[in-house]
Amino acid sequence: MKVKESNGSLELQGDVLEGAEEAFKEGRYVEAFALLHACIDWWMADLIQLSECIRDSSKTDFFLNENEYRFVSSAKCLFCKSIINKEQFDKLIEFNRLRNKIIHRLVMQAYQRRPKNTVTISESARGFEKGKTLCLLLKGKTSLVISNPEVIKGEKPNENP
Repeated sequence: MKVKESNGSLELQGDVLEGAEEAFKEGRYVEAFALLHACIDWWMADLIQLSECIRDSSKTDFFLNENEYRFVSSAKCLFCKSIINKEQFDKLIEFNRLRNKIIHRLVMQAYQRRPKNTVTISESARGFEKGKTLCLLLKGKTSLVISNPEVIKGEKPNENP
């Protein structure tokens, strides 16, 4: 993924999920998992912001500009608000643990070459595919909320828009 400098700030150019896939295919596993994790994290924060702004527009500024989002707390928030189910929550937590395990072992392998620090290609591929599935699931839920805000308000969607 290309990074562009603009007015003293760095900006990623392009689709983050596509950038993660490209990095994975080219063997840049740390970059791939970092981008994929960030993409999932972003979609979770987006869903929280959308749901809260729809439920209580007076808090929009707080949810868009002041609230801090972290991966596990965002997953818990989405689960508690019934935006994701228990299985989806568990998969998000599992992906976060797997991502941490893979990244930490890859970095540790550079300093301590021990058998327990190895990461297999198949383990990485399985984890990456699971992450992509979660990313697309969250993106789809965001699209659903945008097109059907009643979903977040706890109402049944209008079948005849």
